[in-house]
Amino acid sequence: MWDTYVHFGENIIENILKLFFNDYTDREIKADLLTAMGIFASLKNKNIALRLFERRQDIMIESPFIDFIREEAIKEGKEKGIQLGIKEGLQQGLQQGLHEAISLGLEIKFGIKSLFLMEKIYNVNSVARLEMIKEANEIAEIEDLLEK
Repeated sequence: MWDTYVHFGENIIENILKLFFNDYTDREIKADLLTAMGIFASLKNKNIALRLFERRQDIMIESPFIDFIREEAIKEGKEKGIQLGIKEGLQQGLQQGLHEAISLGLEIKFGIKSLFLMEKIYNVNSVARLEMIKEANEIAEIEDLLEK
């Protein structure tokens, strides 16, 4: 039954395409009508809409509506990119701050001899583990945390 439905939908689209290309000479009108048909087709069957786009994307991409969709997608992508960048930047900033705090704390608590641990500590990316290292009271405890 599904194949029958898809075949029926493709037949309808095929007939409409013939009408478009016989009755309309204005490419802008064709672009808008094809785009609208693709949108409505996608409400029923994504595959039919995809096939329509694959066949007539040369004209559909001329529609101002496609430009609008493209601009919105770019704007949404930028917003998500900024949010992700901020999140990653905050994470990196927090890690860097903890690395520096641990370095200072080691020197204050245990003297310069404890700074040999910093190379390993700089390889730790887990904020939770860095927090535990920062709160450690003994070098052996820090070494245990670095082994995990």
